[in-house]
Amino acid sequence: MSPDDRTPWAGWTPGDDGPRDSMIEDRIRAVFEEPIVPLSPPPGTWERIQTDASRRRRARRLLTAGSAAAVLALFAGGVTWLTGSDGGTPTPAPPATVGPSLSTPSPTGEPSEGASPAPTTGSTPGAQLLPKGGPVPGGFLPVSVSTAARGLLYGLGTAPCRREPCTSVVRSADGGRTWVGMPAPKAELVTGATATRPDAGGTAKDTVTDLRFATPMDGWAFGGALWQTHDGAVTWEQVPVAGRVLDLATDGDDVWAVTSRCTAAPCSDGVQVLHGRAGDRRFTRSTLLLQPASLDVHLVGGADGIWLAFGGTDSELYRARPDGTLAQAVTPCAPPGVHYEGELLAVAPPAEGTDGLVAFCGDAAAGSLHVVTTRSTDGGRTWASTGDDLVVPNGAFSATAVTSDLVLVAEGARDLGGALRISRDGGRSYGTPDVARQPAGWRWVGAAGGGRVLALPLLATGTIYVSTDSGASFAAQPIR
Repeated sequence: MSPDDRTPWAGWTPGDDGPRDSMIEDRIRAVFEEPIVPLSPPPGTWERIQTDASRRRRARRLLTAGSAAAVLALFAGGVTWLTGSDGGTPTPAPPATVGPSLSTPSPTGEPSEGASPAPTTGSTPGAQLLPKGGPVPGGFLPVSVSTAARGLLYGLGTAPCRREPCTSVVRSADGGRTWVGMPAPKAELVTGATATRPDAGGTAKDTVTDLRFATPMDGWAFGGALWQTHDGAVTWEQVPVAGRVLDLATDGDDVWAVTSRCTAAPCSDGVQVLHGRAGDRRFTRSTLLLQPASLDVHLVGGADGIWLAFGGTDSELYRARPDGTLAQAVTPCAPPGVHYEGELLAVAPPAEGTDGLVAFCGDAAAGSLHVVTTRSTDGGRTWASTGDDLVVPNGAFSATAVTSDLVLVAEGARDLGGALRISRDGGRSYGTPDVARQPAGWRWVGAAGGGRVLALPLLATGTIYVSTDSGASFAAQPIR
């Protein structure tokens, strides 16, 4: 890969073809030409330096004596010491860390803005600085948002640019109040019907539709292709997969993806399930090759793990295990002894607590969806309806669960509109939160834990809506 083909550093604006060498030279010149102001040392500095020097001299004398003792032990022990005390092979030294290491922790336990890329593997958010960001591209329109830690958000969208692709990535370290621009994968962003309904035509190769982050550093952009970053969106690399990625989810530790070569069901090739760890660059293919009746796939993670659901009237539901296997659960829309007229629309494991699993089954009729909310309290073995039908426009549908009792539904259609709905009794009844009305309704809603809920309008406006009171009210946060 030539230097011109590499993903640019943060601060670069998508579509900007200006010379980067001069920018780098200006930054270097600014560092070396910065005036140095001499400061007087505080009282007691000289005495402290003398004391520390004396301690270091004593430590060196002790180290020299210890080293001599170790040399004597080496000759006394013979060759066995060189190959390990049990005669086996020596333990190899740990591999060298690639890239600069950052160690300044944030006093709040949240990721903080830094000046260099973080280590390539994930760690606790409070133990690393975030890579530096640049300006948010003018006219940025978000289509997908992912949480990465407490208060840390990444957004995928598009903005006007001089040379395609115009895909952009942004980041907020304060829950959406302020944002910075980050480099994006060199893939076209696809929105609309082909992005939300894979079996209606699919997505083109080398495109992306969504974004997911497991940690502040580890994230994936996916759709017609799969891209990954392990340095906080500073660089992206494409992961070779068979076909397109139908969906991807992570719980912060594990990441699961479903791919398929087919564009419509039934599919003789079936779908391939991939599993990996957040900090790894490779995925393992599951030995279970599924052949679902629908390619309408939903992968979602919560406090109780990751669930894989295939929609349609012949829906299937699986629970992902940390060992890379899948356990099939009873479908929520047609459990034994009960028949629901409708398709599986969404599954919502609670973001807080592990006391249940919520699912939504919908029956389309005359431009509307009649949605039944169902709930399982035994890990998907049995299901029970919890209320009357919720009638929503037949368009975009998204649902999330803060807890198994507190659930939210987002509905949207360009011609029919839509609203955000909230239920505090597990779906028995729904009300409307305090949020600005959107002409076409809503594209997506997701619980982020800690009482935070995020929502995106169906018609992108450059704004994300954030709730800090578990969905009771939402405030508009412009991305700029």
